[in-house]
Amino acid sequence: DHIVHLYNIPDEILVLLYNLADFCIYPSIYEGFPVSLLEALGCEKPIIASGIPPHREALGDAGLFFKPFNIDELCEAMIKLSTDHSLKIRLLMKARERAKIFSWEKFSNELLKTLISAIEEG
Repeated sequence: DHIVHLYNIPDEILVLLYNLADFCIYPSIYEGFPVSLLEALGCEKPIIASGIPPHREALGDAGLFFKPFNIDELCEAMIKLSTDHSLKIRLLMKARERAKIFSWEKFSNELLKTLISAIEEG
């Protein structure tokens, strides 16, 4: 009864929602490239995510992970972030550093390199 599903949220509202959150939870079990994790990193929010490879790759050590479908582990991580202030601060600092790895400039440069390589290889 307390969950609100939001769809097609404008970017400026999405940023406000991230900034109002104490932390973000990503329980998905399937991801391509987890853009939403990067958005949360950019807003310097602690993150709890299912331990699937794309989440681990994107977050590195800047998040807490739980086994997919393991509700007990998810609840444990939520309690930890809600009660352990030093953990929350450590994850915030790691989120700041991790967010620096990702940028549109780096992404576009890598994409351009990949496209040039593909064209050259025929």
